[in-house]
Amino acid sequence: MKLLLINPPSENELLGNNPRIIESERGFNPPLGLLYIAAYLRKNSSHEIAVIDAPSEHLSYSLLEKRIAAFAPDVVGITAMTFTMRDVLKTAGIVKKLND
Repeated sequence: MKLLLINPPSENELLGNNPRIIESERGFNPPLGLLYIAAYLRKNSSHEIAVIDAPSEHLSYSLLEKRIAAFAPDVVGITAMTFTMRDVLKTAGIVKKLND
């Protein structure tokens, strides 16, 4: 079985009231939850695991769609947080479209 774990693009984040300089300089946070899950599954299963960290790879939605289609996963997991909900829904829509 092929499992794909996705940290979606950050194009539509719901940002707080932080000054623009703080938002532009905050950098990337590794998706530790996805990486822990991937490491556990690689160690304890025979499944093929892939992780896409769209923000750190600077992936647009069109490139993300191509990467998902190329891997052709059986199961997809998507990191979901309140401030990224719009991007999560858009990513889930891409996955659904490719699965139809």
